[in-house]
Amino acid sequence: MGLFSRSEGGLMDVIRCDEQDYLIWKWQPETKKQGKTNKENAIRFGSSIRVKDGEVAVLVYRQKNGVLQDFLVGPYDDILRTDNLPILTEILGVAYDGKSPFQAEVYYINLSSIIQIPFVIPYFDVYDPRFDDFACPVTVRGKITFSIANHEQFIKLHRLINFSLEQFSEQVKSGIQKYTKHFIGNAPRKYGFPVVQIERFILELSDALKIKLTSEMLNDFGVTLKRVDIHSIECDKDSEEYKKLYKLTGKQKTKKVIFETNMGMIDSALTDIDDLTDSHARRKIDREDVRRRNKLSAEKEYETSSDWYSKFFDIFKKKDSNPIVPDVQAETQYFISINGESKGPFNINSVSEMIKANIINNQTFIWREGMKEWKKISEIPEFTSFFMPPPPPTL
Repeated sequence: MGLFSRSEGGLMDVIRCDEQDYLIWKWQPETKKQGKTNKENAIRFGSSIRVKDGEVAVLVYRQKNGVLQDFLVGPYDDILRTDNLPILTEILGVAYDGKSPFQAEVYYINLSSIIQIPFVIPYFDVYDPRFDDFACPVTVRGKITFSIANHEQFIKLHRLINFSLEQFSEQVKSGIQKYTKHFIGNAPRKYGFPVVQIERFILELSDALKIKLTSEMLNDFGVTLKRVDIHSIECDKDSEEYKKLYKLTGKQKTKKVIFETNMGMIDSALTDIDDLTDSHARRKIDREDVRRRNKLSAEKEYETSSDWYSKFFDIFKKKDSNPIVPDVQAETQYFISINGESKGPFNINSVSEMIKANIINNQTFIWREGMKEWKKISEIPEFTSFFMPPPPPTL
């Protein structure tokens, strides 16, 4: 089909948006001046429509029973027909397809554009959480960054016809002021910091405010909030209210420093007293620790120079060549503790020989099956006789 069509009575339209910087833009035929003719929204069947990536074209049909829309999300480049305009199909019916123009307004919405709106909140009173009777005038300056995420939601909240970005920005600013004023006004009490130090928390408050505003911006204006940047939060330091609060909090800060200093001195004194009180006990513990380490060192040296296993088996080599071979399953097996390590198992004869050779003494710990815990060998009935004092000499 060419640009001209006798059956449709004129020039085919090419619907597209060539604007570089826009949020919402209304298309109109090149030969018509907007608002000068009733036919400015008459679109002929067979006209082409182009929608770039990041755009959405909205075709608005105004009917007696309300307003209906068709959406064409980019990228899109095709001829307008009732098969790609579902709402138009319901309005006209297939009988009119290709026979006459149809009335529709075409709006382009920029989905990829990032909109930034600065805001300033004049001085308002913020109360210190410690002193409810003292307020401080505070002003907030910042900027929000957002985009249109859900175009259908956006259209429900805003009139497309005669849409003005300036008016929309003023509406957003008004909402931002309302929510930010409420948030900053309650921040000192919620987060527990003095009003006179509020400027120190700009980054933290920016992040928290973004969380607070995200759902509000979507519900109220149909936009997705990207960033909230608070540039400054300033107290009116020339106001009488600020001076009174600063003086009062300054005294509190001085009292706190004095209190913490005094408590530190008291803690230090108590520590010194404890050191003096325990010095004797500590020196005694240190001396015992030195004795213990020397004893372990001597035992280790002895174990290295003359292994007790070797000494034990040397004793058996001096015995006759027919040693007793016990019934292992019938005899009780013993474990002894040497330098903190468990050695064994040994039968009763082996343990007896070690006692005689002074390899183990009455302080050596021993264990056998059936015992709940380790005991000194002198407490075991079968070895008690080895450690009994010798009988007195006969007269």
